[in-house]
Amino acid sequence: MNRLIIRMKDTVRRRRMYFRQEKQRIAEENLSILKNASLVTIFLLILFLVLTPFILKGWHASTQHIVFVPITCLFAGVSVLSEKKMNITGKKSMLMCSLFHVMLLTFIILIDVFGDLSAPSTFMPVMCVAIPALFIMPISLSFSIVCGFSAVYIILVDRFKDAAIAYYDILNVLVGLAFSAALSNFVMSLRMRDFEVQLKYKKLSMWDTLTGLYNKQTCISLIRESFETGGASVRGTMMIIDLDNFKRINDDYGHYAGDVILSCMGRALNASFRTTDILGRFGGDEFLLFAAGLASENAVGKKCRILSLRFRRMVREALKDEKIDVTCSVGAVVLRNREAEFDSVFRHADRALYEAKNSGRNAAMICQADTEDGAEPDESSMRKIRLD
Repeated sequence: MNRLIIRMKDTVRRRRMYFRQEKQRIAEENLSILKNASLVTIFLLILFLVLTPFILKGWHASTQHIVFVPITCLFAGVSVLSEKKMNITGKKSMLMCSLFHVMLLTFIILIDVFGDLSAPSTFMPVMCVAIPALFIMPISLSFSIVCGFSAVYIILVDRFKDAAIAYYDILNVLVGLAFSAALSNFVMSLRMRDFEVQLKYKKLSMWDTLTGLYNKQTCISLIRESFETGGASVRGTMMIIDLDNFKRINDDYGHYAGDVILSCMGRALNASFRTTDILGRFGGDEFLLFAAGLASENAVGKKCRILSLRFRRMVREALKDEKIDVTCSVGAVVLRNREAEFDSVFRHADRALYEAKNSGRNAAMICQADTEDGAEPDESSMRKIRLD
């Protein structure tokens, strides 16, 4: 029982995440489904209005049959216009789909109950199965609509139809609801599986698997986005971190040791900075990060020391059999409530890293960003901090 409850809670959590993260794509897909469903409904209505008199002698279209066509055309027109304008939102899409549910079930009940009181229903059981699986909607919403209209349908057939036919119709609609619940869950599970596979590959395309950090492209993109969001009030620190003599370590101890060291730097960065900071592997043995809000040179220096000490300790613990004491150098640029352009700030950080390497390595060079004239900082304008 506990296992079943845990599984149900996990299913609810995954579905909430799906609807939260994919709300725009779901809105667009629902709009496309609504357009196609409306057009198919119009086609089928016209087809059966033409063919039924030849199949059922003496049959003629009722008022509800005739009104059904223009109402469905209205939904088709609205969905086509919304799709062209691309102005659909999640709430608007969900409302349109819900209204389509209501419209469709209303006319189906009118046709099945009052079209011919002496004949069993044709469409309501089918609609009970098909409608909840048609759109990408929370099952609680779509199934509530179907159950509500099914209750109305049962009351009406019991009231207006002959008892034998009414019981037959009620049984059919209850069977339809049972199949609807199973089909809705099955279709939603397929959609969830597709979403989670896409999410998995999306994450793989964003992350460096060795270090657990963002890859170069993602890291740069997120930092650019952060700068653009900050506008003229960007506050934080960009750092470029480079492992000292990493090529020699790779040559002397092998690529396995090199991979372990890179992995340790990834773990050290994740442990030393916040989850909201942007941390990435820039390439090879270089790392890039932006820590929003970190705008004190003293705080930056402290962060660099903590990172260096944690990194070296992790390497010693991971490579106990090898006497490797690897260090790193850091070029840091502090931004204090100003406009920032990625390429300019990156050049400042790269220059500071060069000075840190040139000054004997195992050091951090910290400077202020000068984004107004684009001039690169020199050593005299930087603050050097040893990372011993």
